[in-house]
Amino acid sequence: MPVPPSLVRVRRSERFRRVVDELGADPADVVAALAAVGAVVEAGEQDWWRVLDAMVLIARHPV
Repeated sequence: MPVPPSLVRVRRSERFRRVVDELGADPADVVAALAAVGAVVEAGEQDWWRVLDAMVLIARHPV
């Protein structure tokens, strides 16, 4: 699945690495999940951060 340029920029950031560490996830899995979202909706960098923030909230407060 192609990775949008805006997601590539997010992926290269230190903030992304911190979020992935907090999630305890493989960076490639997180990028693949976000790229799948990008196949359905057009997203920019701020949108990727919103999705990542939501993932962190879900991980911190599971039902």
